[in-house]
Amino acid sequence: FNLTWTRGDATGASIPSSSEVVVFIHIQKTGGSSFWKTLVRHMPHSVARYPGNGTNSWNSPGCTDKSYGGTHCGFSQIDDCLGLGFALGIPASARRRYVTLVRDPVLRTISEYYYWEKSGPYVHWSAEMVANNRSLEAWTLTPANVAGNKMTRALASFHDDPVRRGAKQCTNFDFDLLDAWWRMHYACNTTECWVSALNEDDSVLRNAMENLVTNFAFVGLTEAITESLELLYAVAGLPAQAQLSLTRIPRLHASGQELREVPSAGVVEHILMRNRLDVGLYEFAKRRFEATRNILLPVADSESSR
Repeated sequence: FNLTWTRGDATGASIPSSSEVVVFIHIQKTGGSSFWKTLVRHMPHSVARYPGNGTNSWNSPGCTDKSYGGTHCGFSQIDDCLGLGFALGIPASARRRYVTLVRDPVLRTISEYYYWEKSGPYVHWSAEMVANNRSLEAWTLTPANVAGNKMTRALASFHDDPVRRGAKQCTNFDFDLLDAWWRMHYACNTTECWVSALNEDDSVLRNAMENLVTNFAFVGLTEAITESLELLYAVAGLPAQAQLSLTRIPRLHASGQELREVPSAGVVEHILMRNRLDVGLYEFAKRRFEATRNILLPVADSESSR
C-alpha cells in the first residue's frame, strides 16, 4: 500500500482534503458495485469522489461521448481523463487517490461468463466467445477469449492508450477498440495472437504491480470485501462508528455462479493458464493487503485466526 493519507504513521491517518479526490477503478466482476456503494454511503461529504453521487461505479462521466461516460475504464484512461479536466465535476489539479478491488482470477472469470451469459449484449466479447457462450467449458477454451488478464490490463499504465473528449468508449468495454489496440501493441493480425502474447508478457505484470505501489492508495480483495472496507476506513481515517454498519454488504449484479455446477478441474486449470498475469497480480496484491491489515487491524486479524 501507498499510505499517502497518513500523517507519518499507520495510526495517524487523515481524511483526504478538498483538494483530493478518491477515484475508483471498477474492474468487471470484482464486487465493485457493492464495495463502492457501501464506501460512499459512509464517506464524509467533504471528501470528493469519482464517480460521484448518482453515478454508477463502473462509469466515468465526461471521459467519452456517452452521457454516462466510459464503462469499466482502466487506470490509464481514467487518469488521462482526470488529468486533462474532462471528468465531470473534478478539476484537473485535484490530487488523485486511486482505489480498486481485485479478485481471485478463477472466480472473476467464471463470474464474468455467467453474468454476461444471462445478461448480454456482449459488446466486449469476441464473436468466438459469443458463439461458445452456451457452455462454460467451450467459452473458456475459446482461443480468442479476451476475458483473461483483465485485472492486469486495467491496472497497468499505458500512456499510448488515452481517452480524449469525444472518444467512443473506454477500450476495456468495446471489443473492436480493445482488439485494435492490442493488435497494434503486439503487431498481431489476430485476436488469438495478442491474447497469447499478453499472457507471456511479464513487463505488463511488472507495470501493473509498480502502478499499484506508486499510484494506488488502497487495493482491496473481493474475497475479504467487508474487511477491505474496514481497512480502507482505517487507512483513510474515517470515523470508527462507520465501521459498525458493515455487518452486511448488499450483493449487486450477482452472476448466479454459486447456483451453477462446480467447474471441472480442466476448466479451472485452463483459466489459471490463460490468466497467468492476473494470478501473479492477485498474489502480489493479496500479500500487500495482508501485511497492511496486520498493522492496522491486528485485533481483527488475531480473532480471525482462532
